[in-house]
Amino acid sequence: MIYNVALYFTHESFYYRSNNNFFNSSFFRNIDYNFCFCHIKYIFSANILNSVYILIISVIHSFSHKLINWYKSNKRDLPWRNTEDPYKIWISEIILQQTRVRFAIDYYNKFIEKFPTIDALSDAKEDEVLNSWQGLGYYSRARNIHHTSKVLKEKHSSIFPNKYDEIISLKGIGRYTTGAILSFAFKKKIPVVDGNVFRFFSRLFFIDKFIDTTSGQNYFYNLAEDLICKKNPDLFNQAIIEYGAMVCKPKNPTCTTCIFNHQCEAYKKNKVFELPLKKNIVRTTDRFLIFILGTKKNIFLKKKKDGIWKGLYTPPLYEAKSKKELNNIKKNEELNIFNNKIKILKTSEMIHHKLTHQNLSIKFCYSDLDLDNKNEFVKVKLKNFDDFPVPRIIEKFLKNFYDEQKK
Repeated sequence: MIYNVALYFTHESFYYRSNNNFFNSSFFRNIDYNFCFCHIKYIFSANILNSVYILIISVIHSFSHKLINWYKSNKRDLPWRNTEDPYKIWISEIILQQTRVRFAIDYYNKFIEKFPTIDALSDAKEDEVLNSWQGLGYYSRARNIHHTSKVLKEKHSSIFPNKYDEIISLKGIGRYTTGAILSFAFKKKIPVVDGNVFRFFSRLFFIDKFIDTTSGQNYFYNLAEDLICKKNPDLFNQAIIEYGAMVCKPKNPTCTTCIFNHQCEAYKKNKVFELPLKKNIVRTTDRFLIFILGTKKNIFLKKKKDGIWKGLYTPPLYEAKSKKELNNIKKNEELNIFNNKIKILKTSEMIHHKLTHQNLSIKFCYSDLDLDNKNEFVKVKLKNFDDFPVPRIIEKFLKNFYDEQKK
């Protein structure tokens, strides 16, 4: 596998394409030769193949050594880095999948405080888990970790497995999360490749592979596997992720102070913002939603059985066909809800809410609707709505509305 690294450093990344000179690559011209000096005698005494092999090993050691030293001096103090508990590392990785670090910290701390162990999570009701997840979005993550905690309790005696095949078979855990758990909790020599690593490698080596294809991702995983520090694989993985997050950022990378800018091919070609490459464009749909509220004191909520808010509670919903129709919903209008015509008493301003694949335009309308014991709706006092897991956008509106009522 180590010979593949030579191919990465030559064919794919550096000057080899133009002048076929392996040792004239920018990477080799800027490596830490003081670090590699101990190997120089072998380069002149051994045959050329072994010499190249040894030099590549030296370069890899230099790269990981430099990266880990940077990490030790610059890493952020994050709560999930202060534990080797695979359960806590798993929870942190699931939260971080769609949440920025600065927001994830509080959610992680509160979640672990409420569910400190696999048993605590598996014994909880789904509504409790969803309520604790409220505000993070992508609620399938919460349902998956709840389901998986039950599997861990029943099939693994509440002990997190330490084998790749066993972990990746668990619901909601993919290749990246499996690697993170094995590396950070069990110190296994396995690559952990996320968006930060894709971006950093793409730019450093000028890799023109699509990061959202299986072949492209395999390419990056193989590269990470070749470069990983065998002595401290967990530190190396944390370091390379942190470097992508703090230095080689998507929009505002600090290239001028980057410790690898002399080797970075994208920086020298002035093409940093062209990488990494993605083949597929995320397509979004527009939706126009009207949530029907009851009186000032009571609302009706129903648990969703499908869709983006599956498992959460929402008020009665009317979906308009266009923004124009949504705009036209005003006081004294009549809507047909559950085969009943209801009169709109008041409407909120339009609220816009963006999800990954959907752009939502929302209005909240007050009406004389009465759904007590009908269509699986429950009548809830407004002051008690936060006992139910509801979508973040609804929670924010109801909280503001309730605060206004108390004034």
